[in-house]
Amino acid sequence: MKKLNNRYKRGFIHNFSFYAGIFFLTCITALMYLLFSTSVICEDKYVHDLFRINNVEDGQFTTLKEMTDDDLSAIEEEYGVKLERQTYCSFEEDDYTVRVFGFTEKVNIPEVTKGSAPEEDDEICLSQSFAEANDIAVGGEIELGGRSYTVTGFAERPDYLYMIENQSDSFHRASEFGIAFVTDGEMESFGDRQFYYSITYGDNGQDDVRKYIYDEFHTLSYMSSDTNHRISTPKATIIQYSLITGGILPALLLLVIAIIAVVLGRKVRSEKKHIGTLSALGYRKSEISLHYVWYALIPGILGEAAGIILTYIFVDMAAGEFFFKLEKLPVKYTISPVNVAIVLVVPVAAYAVTSLLTAGRILKMNVTDMLSGRSTRGRESRLLVESGVNFRTKFRLRSLLNNYGRTIVVILGIVVSGLIMAMALMMDDSCKNYEKNVIDDIGSFNYEYILSYPMNDDEQEGEKLLSNTFEVTGSENSIMLTGVYGEGSMINLETTDGGTADLDGKYYISSMASAIFGVGKGDVLTVYDPCSLEEYDITVSGVINNRAQSMMISSAETVADLIGIDEGYYNIVMSEEELDIDSSVTAEVIEKKAMKEMIQNVISGMKALIWLMVIFGTVICAISVYLMVNMLIEENAVTISMLKVLGYHSREIDRITTNIYHILVPFGIVLALGGGWLITWMYFDFSTASFQAQIPVYLSAKGFVIFIAAIVLSYAVSLVLLSRKVKNINMSDSLKSARE
Repeated sequence: MKKLNNRYKRGFIHNFSFYAGIFFLTCITALMYLLFSTSVICEDKYVHDLFRINNVEDGQFTTLKEMTDDDLSAIEEEYGVKLERQTYCSFEEDDYTVRVFGFTEKVNIPEVTKGSAPEEDDEICLSQSFAEANDIAVGGEIELGGRSYTVTGFAERPDYLYMIENQSDSFHRASEFGIAFVTDGEMESFGDRQFYYSITYGDNGQDDVRKYIYDEFHTLSYMSSDTNHRISTPKATIIQYSLITGGILPALLLLVIAIIAVVLGRKVRSEKKHIGTLSALGYRKSEISLHYVWYALIPGILGEAAGIILTYIFVDMAAGEFFFKLEKLPVKYTISPVNVAIVLVVPVAAYAVTSLLTAGRILKMNVTDMLSGRSTRGRESRLLVESGVNFRTKFRLRSLLNNYGRTIVVILGIVVSGLIMAMALMMDDSCKNYEKNVIDDIGSFNYEYILSYPMNDDEQEGEKLLSNTFEVTGSENSIMLTGVYGEGSMINLETTDGGTADLDGKYYISSMASAIFGVGKGDVLTVYDPCSLEEYDITVSGVINNRAQSMMISSAETVADLIGIDEGYYNIVMSEEELDIDSSVTAEVIEKKAMKEMIQNVISGMKALIWLMVIFGTVICAISVYLMVNMLIEENAVTISMLKVLGYHSREIDRITTNIYHILVPFGIVLALGGGWLITWMYFDFSTASFQAQIPVYLSAKGFVIFIAAIVLSYAVSLVLLSRKVKNINMSDSLKSARE
């Protein structure tokens, strides 16, 4: 019985570098896809289960008239909702602030993720990110308000998965803010307690109950879960990553698979003489085709298996990098069987089909032509034959144009790897640019004091504003309507068309809000008061250059008339210098410096992921180029041998044969930069609402140099490694093969 098995070992040893390249490229591609998709799928399931089981709020509100337990029960029974008072107390220590809650039973139920809930009054549970950032372990101690507590465990609330202290914060700072949980008895002992109400509507409508509460208890503030960034950001983050795993990553996966499939096809084509020999020896076409299919399957299957194993090893660490913005949750990361099937089937199927089709086309040729190695496309060899172009240029052009499939694969390899690197570097540089330049565009103020209630004290220093938050009809996001007294010297009023906003009776929208709500000059934006649900149609007179705040700006008199408040009142004070304002009347103090620090924290959290993407891109580029130039050398072994016979030195031969793709590198770089810019822009544009920041795409000179260096270095390393192969080509075997 005829066997071909002995050829596998010889083939893999002889072409070890080629099959090693296929193995590593398949492994890296499978690893990237599985790491990202597994992290997103498992995080998504855990978060949604936590929201459902622990009954995350649909809205929270405060009222002028306090609601008793009987009032809460009556509303629950009448409208079929769940309503619960949320009591908390904030402790501001030297280095951090901790917001302490009790254990609720109906809405926003805390989840103990490690250790146990406190049983004694001197025990406490902390949010995990805060505890780890401050080196506090379970069993450790923390001091709040002059009292020491023993940490019994870590716990999270479903409405605080995005751990920001204030809704105006753009990013979390784990070391500076966290939440904690104590016993009901300990909670009652705190003197400076605050509270609000949380509600879930179930399948019932919300308008009737909201109107009833407003009429009976006079709602002072209302925030839906859609506009609550602590709840909406985890949802939006998962959606963003789902778009990447559902669109960008599969596209990259298919591109890399296509590259490998083409490389394998060319490898099978280079085996034309061996196929002819096997056919002449009496092997059936099906046996020969299956033989070459296994050449493709073995490195592919091994690469897939390695990618799956590495995913199990690194998925916990990778998920932490992907979801660094959110609280650490005890997610059990298990690879989806569907994704495993995709990784196992799609690459090897593409490899097998390519090898099978290529072998099938060759087997249709005449055996004599196969044994001689002649091509049926003889016209290719006559390209530029009568031109006066020198030999070196003629050889390069023939190699590029006659073997267009190989040329396309080289460009694709550079573009795909460059896309990954460009996206990573642009995200990093864009955040840095936003921190250094864009935040300052909002105005010259450094301090913004949000007052607990409107005041009309004329002696108060600073620039005064009147502001109110509205929800936008048909959107899940809110907008801040701000009225400016006088000319507004500390707030940016420059419009995107180069003019200055005329606030007298007119409304201007910030560029960030314009992007979120899709409105511009001349459009009408319908907003409504979240407390009374009364709607207002506002015509946009222009767009102000402000990419850090979602707001509409008008004169204070115009805003006062809209919300029904006397002129002269204000609830925001801005200043370039810190003001001495009684803390009892301030609800929040926003420092521009703190906004920049938040961006810096995000950049720090992204560092590992960014450099991981750069390394992945560099490796993909190096392997892709290596495979194609390796193929080029093998296909031109006779030419290289002839050049050696003619007295060409190794460096000259390198310049002639292995350096033909130099001209493709700039094209690949340009395409990669353009594609990377587009994908990064789409990501930031989609994320404007969840980031609470309109981040423009930017690539610094340093980032550009790193990008070019990574591409060129990976390309150069491939050529250096292959220069040895040129030296080691056996001239006698090659020339003998040519004579045969």
